[in-house]
Amino acid sequence: MLRLLTLLFFLVLMLPLSAQVGVPQTAGARGAGMSDASVNFRDIQSAFSNQAGLAYLEGFSVTAHAERRFLVSDLNAVGFAAGYPTKAGTFGLSVQYLGGSTYNEQKIGLAYARKLFEGVSLGAQFDYLGLNITEYGNASAFTFELGVTADFLKKFRISAHAFSPIGVKLTDDTDDNVPTELSVGAAFIPSDKLMI
Repeated sequence: MLRLLTLLFFLVLMLPLSAQVGVPQTAGARGAGMSDASVNFRDIQSAFSNQAGLAYLEGFSVTAHAERRFLVSDLNAVGFAAGYPTKAGTFGLSVQYLGGSTYNEQKIGLAYARKLFEGVSLGAQFDYLGLNITEYGNASAFTFELGVTADFLKKFRISAHAFSPIGVKLTDDTDDNVPTELSVGAAFIPSDKLMI
């Protein structure tokens, strides 16, 4: 049992190691505060990490966040998301920007989420990814995201999210694809104010 827990611990440590262009940025202010452990969110912050959580919005919601990493202006990260629930499901918009004047990445997403039945929801988002490097030019691509979240025994939740599950190239000059990112999370929710 100790070996399994040690293996899981080191696997979790390696999850945030990503330095590829196109990988989603921090999952909003709340996600950043939880070290991007955000796949189980069921509020407007889920627009950045698992769109299935948008299905639980009860009214029009907006969020925004900004950060300046290491106090370097070329490492600015800004995000905005809005969600609007209707009888047909919840529609969302998210915009993210990372970088400065010489290098920057943009991501714009249009999301849709819907409850299948009580405690289970699905979400999808179509994304535009942009990259601008002053001396090299611009590149862009379209991709999508899929997410699901489900409750078990009222206090347990399991969620999964896939970003760019198919090979999409940002530029034709290289063989590199926008990286696929798969997130799976489990949560224990003993009360309305605590999620583990």
